[in-house]
Amino acid sequence: MKQRTIFGRHYALAVVAVIFVALLAAAGLRSTPGVLMVPWEEAFGWSRGTISFAAACGIFLFGLTGPFAAAAMQRFGIRTTVIAALGMMSLSSFASLFMTQPWQLVVTWGLVSGIGSGCITNVLSATIVNRWFVTNRGLVMGLFAASTSTGTLVFIPALSAIAQAGGWQPVVMSVAAAMLLLIPLVFFLLPEWPADVGQVPFGADPDHPPEIRQTGNPLKTAFTALGEGARSRDFWLLAATFFVCGFTTNGLVGTHMIALCHDYGMAAVGDSGKLQICVDHRLVSLFQRSFPKAEVGTYDDKTLIDMDGNKALRLVPFASKENKPDLWSPMGSALQVYRNNLADFPHKPFLMADPTRVADFKRQLDAMGPEKKIGLCWRSMMLGAKRAKYFSPIDHWGPVLQTPGVTFINLQYGDCAAEIARAEKKFGIKIHQMEGLDLKDDIDGAAALCAALDLVLSAPTAAAATAASVGTKVWFLTAGRTWPQLGTPEYPWYADTRVLSPEKFGDWNTLMPDVADELEVFASNAVRRELA
Repeated sequence: MKQRTIFGRHYALAVVAVIFVALLAAAGLRSTPGVLMVPWEEAFGWSRGTISFAAACGIFLFGLTGPFAAAAMQRFGIRTTVIAALGMMSLSSFASLFMTQPWQLVVTWGLVSGIGSGCITNVLSATIVNRWFVTNRGLVMGLFAASTSTGTLVFIPALSAIAQAGGWQPVVMSVAAAMLLLIPLVFFLLPEWPADVGQVPFGADPDHPPEIRQTGNPLKTAFTALGEGARSRDFWLLAATFFVCGFTTNGLVGTHMIALCHDYGMAAVGDSGKLQICVDHRLVSLFQRSFPKAEVGTYDDKTLIDMDGNKALRLVPFASKENKPDLWSPMGSALQVYRNNLADFPHKPFLMADPTRVADFKRQLDAMGPEKKIGLCWRSMMLGAKRAKYFSPIDHWGPVLQTPGVTFINLQYGDCAAEIARAEKKFGIKIHQMEGLDLKDDIDGAAALCAALDLVLSAPTAAAATAASVGTKVWFLTAGRTWPQLGTPEYPWYADTRVLSPEKFGDWNTLMPDVADELEVFASNAVRRELA
């Protein structure tokens, strides 16, 4: 057989390069759950324990697969095993784009990717070294070991930057693409044995004896090897040390480091400082869940009467005496420090709805049918003479309410029963109300309901702000351009919003048919067009 070389050098060097890249990519995949821990929490409302369980399953199978991967390489070949492993990692990563339930995270990033990445680890390194090298084995094993650290060094900053810029989906797509691109590289550049390219192992004499190729049952081979190892004291000492190493580095630091830094990321108060947040009593549970490292409390408003008339006084009982803050500031004042230009707005959810209540509302909404679930809120509760012109009465919403393929859910807080009844009779539609939910006083529940919806259509109200804060898609229907848009066609403060307003201030009769057209496109999953 004609000898194959790489730039005139022994072909073993090409094999080392291919395996180095494969090991690097597998290490990058194993570091991905740590990068996506917080984005998955924010996107799905899953607990850190749920996500950690999926990561733990992956790490467990990553280690457990080793003996079976070695047996598979002996029986089916290194190239076939590595290609299958890369395919599993790519497919599982891509499939996770469509996950909606925690068990799907466990299957994709725990079970399948754990087995796949477990085939591309130290056992692959040892197999390559034993087949392709007689000398310099320690050097090559060191290079392969370094590839794992290199993968973490390269992938974590890169994937973190992608996650910060575009969310978790681009990260997953990048990982899936990287694994997929390696398959042709392995297929064309990774022979099974040196003899397949007309060579002997690196450093071997020309008369080196031919290799012995095993064709036994891979499962029997793996269990036989495990049985022999289990009878050795050295095996258990090595297993214990590797367990401690994997538990601490991969299990704790590698998986939780970024999330932990995020939890303690209130840099403005310092490592030993404490952030106190004072909100309306209806928001305490929602804010405490969203900012678990902060102290969240409520205020106590008083009205004093003196010779000059009534004066409002806001007291903060929980932040007094020995718990008194060193500095206090209205929330809006932080904008001048953290939001100096549009690029400073991250377009991400910043409040976390109760995942249990979100799941409960989703079950109730699913029972209503397969249509898109659209939340509605058409006015503020404070409708004085000056403010009323900024809000459309529900009587103008006819074209929107008669849009086919959607189910409407009421988000209008306060006394609105007469308005809903009038609209239902006038337009022949049904606006569903969630039984037992007080939209005015149970804001935590309202946030959970919003998180379960497909879209919210609302005037600029507290309901719309709550929905947008938890990451729900919101279309703001305004009488004209508003200052929170900051010169954009959206509210940049939130994750996913649009502002729909008429060309002429308050011309609802012109706006509503256009909104209905847009809503019909949304309900059919077609490509959205922009309003003229």
